[in-house]
Formats: sequence, C-alpha cells, structure tokens
Amino acid sequence: MTNHLIKTLYACIAAVAGLMFGSTASAQSYPSRPVTLIMPLPAGSATETHIRLLANEAGKYLAQPVVVENRPGAGGRIGMRAIMAEKPDGQTIGMTFNGIAVVLALGDASFRIEPGKDYTPVILASQAPLVMVTGPTAPFRDIQGLVAYARTNPGKLTISGSSLGSSAHLGFELLKLMTGIDFVLVNFQGEIQSTPALLNGDVQAMIASASIKPYLDTGKLVAMGTTGSQRWSLLPGLPTIQESGLPGFDIASWYGIVAPPSLPPTVLARLNEAFGAALASSAVRKAFGDLGINPVGSTPDEFARRIRADLERMAPVIRKAGLKFD
Repeated sequence: MTNHLIKTLYACIAAVAGLMFGSTASAQSYPSRPVTLIMPLPAGSATETHIRLLANEAGKYLAQPVVVENRPGAGGRIGMRAIMAEKPDGQTIGMTFNGIAVVLALGDASFRIEPGKDYTPVILASQAPLVMVTGPTAPFRDIQGLVAYARTNPGKLTISGSSLGSSAHLGFELLKLMTGIDFVLVNFQGEIQSTPALLNGDVQAMIASASIKPYLDTGKLVAMGTTGSQRWSLLPGLPTIQESGLPGFDIASWYGIVAPPSLPPTVLARLNEAFGAALASSAVRKAFGDLGINPVGSTPDEFARRIRADLERMAPVIRKAGLKFD
C-alpha cells in the first residue's frame, strides 16, 4: 500500500470518527439552552393547561426549561406553520392535535401537511375521550335508541357539533357514515354555547368534553357512550360507542409533541425520552387524570403511524360530509 493510500485511509477513518464523536457530543449537549414549545392555541384552555404541565415536567428530564409560547390563529395554522419553519435543532418544538394534523390537512387544500415530510412527530402525548350525551327531553337514552329514532324519523334528529370540523362534529359525521342515519346540524362556536341548547331541548344530542361531567353527575344530561377506543377514566362504567354495537368507531381528541422536519435522530431520541419520562411521572398522571385526559406515550414512528392512520380513516368522512376549510 502506497503512502498516499495510507494517508487517504487514515483521513477517512478520522472523518468517520469525527462524525461519530460530533453526533454523540451533540446528543449529550442538547439542549444547550431553554427549549421553546409553540402552542398553536390561545391561552387559558384545558388543552393548554395539560400541555404546560407536561412541558414543565419534561424540562426536568432535559435539564433545561421548556417554555410554552402561544401562537394562536387561523384554526392552528399560524402556530403549526411556525413550528415547521423553525431550524431543526430541537431548540424550538411544538404541540399539534388531530384538528390540525388531520382535519385541516384533509380539508384545506393549501395546508396538506404530512408527518415526516413537513414536520417530525416526537411523541403522542395524550388523548381526551369525548362523550355523546343527550338532554332531558330527547326520546332516547342510549346509542341504539338514537340510531333507531333517526331511522324511523328521518330528518328530525337535531345534534350539535360544537364548531364545524371539530372532533365533536366529525363524531356525528362518522356515525352518519357508519349507520346511514341523517341529522340536522345546529352549529355553535363551541361547547359553552351548545350545552344550554341541549339543556333547553333545542338540540337532542351532542358530543362533549370532560367539562360536561357536572351535568352528568347531577342528572341534567344523560351520557350515552364515550367516543374513543377505551373507556373514560372519569366514567369507567360507561361503555364506549364501539361496545354499543359500532366496532371501529373512534373519535378522540389527541395531542402530541412535534418538531420541524429533518430533526437529527439523536435530538429526536432525546426529546422522546424526556417527554416519555414526563408522561410516566406520577405528578403528570395525576394532573391529567383530574382533567379527564389520558396520558399515552409512544415512539416517534408509532405517533407517525397514528397520524397516517387517522388521515386515511377520516378522509372519506370529511369527503362525504363535503367539509372544506380553505
């Protein structure tokens, strides 16, 4: 072997070693300063509360604070676009949820974002099961009764979908697709406005969040079934809609941590580990339980698969309903 070849070989070995050392050093030094977590929602919501709790706990495992920064607007598009445009060094990450990553991605032709391509899924953090409820004057008290009523009284079932395109609204659209029933949608800005309408009998059914529980406890409203794949910790005796004869029915609000695209694998692993440890902590699990939110946890690949599965599952629902959010 010539001296030139020997020198070239040593140079290659040194370069590879340098890359390996640089990657290891990067993983060990990250994060070098506080991490910013962009929240694409306004301050004060239950969603923001539980994500702030999680961010605070994750900061303990990262040995740097995770500072939540609200970037609301345009249904979440402003915050999500800000996350995707950041430098992929892990110093700025964000939160997303199915309303952005699935509903807007399917219903807005200018916002066709994809996991892995436009952003990096880090971890599926939590799910908030929803509950289908009915009011005191409705002629049914369970899911089977609702479906039977809608079939024998076409066009008379009135429902509130909270706001257009919300998980609550899409839950009824999925029910319509699976059972062939029809309904009259009475739209409201949110659950705060739609709850009085249900109490007054202006609508006969709605899908609600944990904030509805006081009305269930006092008997003013009746719970018919939870919308997710698992029973709700706040109402463990209430069957899911799947258990009520509609296998495959699954509408739950989920929330996850994401980062800009092309995030280095070492940084991704560090973030996943820190947020996973935070989700497993007793403090977070208790706080989430009090809010009626289920901590989840996942690998980045599992989270990406969940998003893609939801995109595939909800595409025909949104298409059939003719929903567009351009």
